Amino acid sequence: MGKNHRHKKNIKADKAKVKLKRSKTKFLPKGQNVTNTAFNIKPIILPEQLRAKESDIPLSRRKLDAKDLLARLKHYNENIRHSACEELAEIFRIHTKELVSQHLAQIVVSISSLMQDKERKVRKAAVKAVNVILEVTEEDKLQPFYNCFLTNLKCAMTNIDRNIQEDSLFFLDCFLKQKNDLIASYRDNILPEVFSLFSKLQSNSGVERKLTLNLGSKMTSVTWRINIMSRLLQLLPKVDSDNTNRDTVSYKNYHQATYSHTFPIYKSEFGKVLGTTSEFFGPLQSNTDIPNTFSFQVMAFVPLLFETFIEVSPDKKAVKNGDEYTPLNGEAVAVLTCVMSTLYLLWKYYSKTKEYNNLFF
Repeated sequence: MGKNHRHKKNIKADKAKVKLKRSKTKFLPKGQNVTNTAFNIKPIILPEQLRAKESDIPLSRRKLDAKDLLARLKHYNENIRHSACEELAEIFRIHTKELVSQHLAQIVVSISSLMQDKERKVRKAAVKAVNVILEVTEEDKLQPFYNCFLTNLKCAMTNIDRNIQEDSLFFLDCFLKQKNDLIASYRDNILPEVFSLFSKLQSNSGVERKLTLNLGSKMTSVTWRINIMSRLLQLLPKVDSDNTNRDTVSYKNYHQATYSHTFPIYKSEFGKVLGTTSEFFGPLQSNTDIPNTFSFQVMAFVPLLFETFIEVSPDKKAVKNGDEYTPLNGEAVAVLTCVMSTLYLLWKYYSKTKEYNNLFF
């Protein structure tokens, strides 16, 4: 009785234990547990890619033709846009005739639009490409596309991104370097945008302008204005040479200046207008009938030249060896040089026109 009872008790205890489930997986014998990785493939054949490109088609260093490069200019990756712009400039310089006859319109539209690209290195590559296009392309073939160039130039100058505005001056340099004066014929469209780079219209008047500060940029406001005025100094001679049908005016009497530390400029006509308001130096009147011409833009711009110099002019004079003089730093000298050179070019331009007396006296 005792042994049977103990045996039953042990069996009951074994049944009460937690039992682990056995795996139902049947493992292969040793040496046969190898996964078969073999698979079959079918080739995808594109007949167009198998065709060899014609030998007379201009190719870049990576064997890309103009169509491929133009497509890459719209790629989302900045590095691809940058490299495509550089390669397109290279093959354009080498194979000018072929690309001008076949793809000039597409190249001008695509390259000029890159001046508003958000990446700086892409804009620099676009400027180099535009330089190449303007250098190697004949003037008569390039003239129909000037509107496209200048439209993108104006958009870059008025872009909300300050970096794009700064790089737009390099885009303008491309046209100022050219020997032809095509840009002078578009002066009425370009000058307002150039003035808007460092000035803005008064809120209460659609005519007068006021200087703006170059905030949010590594470049100071004075340096920024010097850069703009230096471009104007290159543009005004082209405007002067472009206007060939002008009526000359005779000069009036003058005074011989004597030697001194100062060099006064004598104009007898100024004495006649001291009590009146000159159109050139006085405030402009808002008039919707006045066209947005070159002369009108000049009248709005000249007061800004004086305001620009007043900002950097010193407040106090210095004395050396008994003589008073005005000390000027490097920025003030650069601003004064640009202001006086600009005024001289404007005077030189209008001294040969009928508007001379109306604007200056």
